[in-house]
Amino acid sequence: MKSIEQSKSSLVVGLTPDGYKISDLRMTKPTFHFAKDSSGSMLIQDIDTVKLNRSRKISYFVPNNIGMLMSVSAKASNRAKEIFDRKFKNSSYELDVTKLTGNKNDAISSISKDVYDYIEEIQSAIVFAYTALEAFANLSIPQSYIYNAKKNSKGISESYDKVAIERWLSLKVKMKSI
Repeated sequence: MKSIEQSKSSLVVGLTPDGYKISDLRMTKPTFHFAKDSSGSMLIQDIDTVKLNRSRKISYFVPNNIGMLMSVSAKASNRAKEIFDRKFKNSSYELDVTKLTGNKNDAISSISKDVYDYIEEIQSAIVFAYTALEAFANLSIPQSYIYNAKKNSKGISESYDKVAIERWLSLKVKMKSI
């Protein structure tokens, strides 16, 4: 998909936040605007439009990156649970190659594939959940925030701005101290 060079577009999706329901957790929340003189208000949802090919465009609500990461994590976790329930938890699915008859090479290859699929899904769920948490922590740091680290073994204090915090400090430090 190619980006279309154009100004930002948006859609009025409501008048007040009361009763507004986000249709998909992967979507960025709308922004609430109100007149200073209390004459009116509206909820605005940003829209992206990209060119699919020469004759076709697609428009969609701007995604929420953290929501997208959490969605990938949840889907991978669900697929891992399905594999576990269907294969490893199922007593009719023999996992012990010594109890199988026939070609043991084919049997252990099949079992190995199931184990690899399960591990991949678990790893994906963990990595994407962690990445979502890291992204949330980074977005939560105020733009002008300065973190002053304790003196290191050489007696030197270090100060980190938002960009340095995002890049150099661990998620543990961000969550605990920032």
